[in-house]
Amino acid sequence: MEFEPLSEQGEKVVIKTTPSIRDTIFIGHANPEDNDFTLWLRAKLINEGYKVECDLTFLTGGENDYWKSLQDLLENGTVKYILVYSKNTFEKPGVIEEWEQVKAIAAQHQLNDFRLVCKIDDVSFSQRIGLNVMNQIRFDKAWGFGLKQLLNKLRTDRVPHGKRNQYSIDDWLRNKFTTNPFLKKKKETYYSNWLHITTLPDVLYIHEFENNSQAKLISNEFSYPSIVHDKYIITFLEIIPQTAPSINFSIEAKSTIVVKTEYYLSNVDELDFPCHVDMKRFIVRLLKDAFFKTMENKGVPFHSMSNRLRCYYYKEGQIENNKVAYLYEGNWMRPKQLIGEYFESMWHYGISIRPILRPFLRFAIKGHLVFSDDGQNVWEKKKELQSARKTKGKGFYNADWRNLMLAFLHSIADDEGLITIELNESFSIKLPATPVLFHSTYGYDEPDLQARLIPLDNDSSTFMEGEEMFDIEENDYDESVGDDVNDNLTNDKELE
Repeated sequence: MEFEPLSEQGEKVVIKTTPSIRDTIFIGHANPEDNDFTLWLRAKLINEGYKVECDLTFLTGGENDYWKSLQDLLENGTVKYILVYSKNTFEKPGVIEEWEQVKAIAAQHQLNDFRLVCKIDDVSFSQRIGLNVMNQIRFDKAWGFGLKQLLNKLRTDRVPHGKRNQYSIDDWLRNKFTTNPFLKKKKETYYSNWLHITTLPDVLYIHEFENNSQAKLISNEFSYPSIVHDKYIITFLEIIPQTAPSINFSIEAKSTIVVKTEYYLSNVDELDFPCHVDMKRFIVRLLKDAFFKTMENKGVPFHSMSNRLRCYYYKEGQIENNKVAYLYEGNWMRPKQLIGEYFESMWHYGISIRPILRPFLRFAIKGHLVFSDDGQNVWEKKKELQSARKTKGKGFYNADWRNLMLAFLHSIADDEGLITIELNESFSIKLPATPVLFHSTYGYDEPDLQARLIPLDNDSSTFMEGEEMFDIEENDYDESVGDDVNDNLTNDKELE
């Protein structure tokens, strides 16, 4: 905008000013108690393309007036103020001052939902006046679940953001471990638990039947992945069976909807059915079924876990000497034991999978330990399984978990190190048995006394509580969460 003051000589002087742009998310928190969560949240939001600051990163030191600089950012540049809400939050005078300041800013500039509250522990919903009427985002059950809610809110409120960044742990490491004597500036490779799915068939077929019963009858005859949704069979097959052994007549589909597979990536609905959210669910469930059928064809049994995951494991005698050789950093390593003795019983390493859509399509692998008395049948009592997992898992370090995963993946791969998953008669996914790798410019030298690890599938962990909060079958397609909760970067040096 422009205005025209007069100079001392009475002449008009044109001065141009640029309106402040609110494009920064500021995270307020209790320092140092909630630093770890704050730095994790900042890294996750930056990966989503948002501009994010907190007191740990905003000022570098040496500023003449900390509060003046902070107040200017809150007053003119902040689009959302996120309060990390814990039992420690309002014990900090600085946080209280920030909270009152942003409350006044929101009122002065009439900013709707300027303040967001992220609850991270079992603090009361109403520790401070007015908090109980705010819609608090729940990170206290699972960080991934809270992140999903927060990202949905930021998208709904159209908070400015750029392109998604490549996932990198550099920033997080620099902020979290700058005073850690074991962290060094060096190049290291980290093994993720992601198997990258690079391509899918061009189209997906939705076959409509008279009712759900007909669809279920026909779906039982599929050797390729398919799912039933109400009266529809969703599959990558254009031609489907029309009869089943239990009936002596044919059942034909009323109609077939052909949808481009890439439609699941859209955020705009072009069809009444399926909408893009439907397509996300369909792709996730089809990929699950494809993996299940692959493992069934290979004769690998599974144990049904309490959170509706399938843990695929080997029974004693299914693989030679209960061991599998695997490829690590380009070299074949000696066979890794996937089954062993546990007192008078047996332990079995197994995996479960979860398809994730964003930022790229992939299977996330999760490692588990199950136990049997005879090397064949997994214990039924969940408490006994949980206790044994903790006891046995304490003997494994990160390198053990990584090598177990690599060995299992190579056990289902072909001679070329590829895992083949058939989607229809002419199309198969080819997955490398080596997962996605990450490279860091920081590395961690472990101390002489290594810390023991908690088993990856500890049922009492926050991750399990988070999964039980919502229906996995209907929600695990979400592009925002899942990977941050149960996905792991691991190498010989990194602690879980």
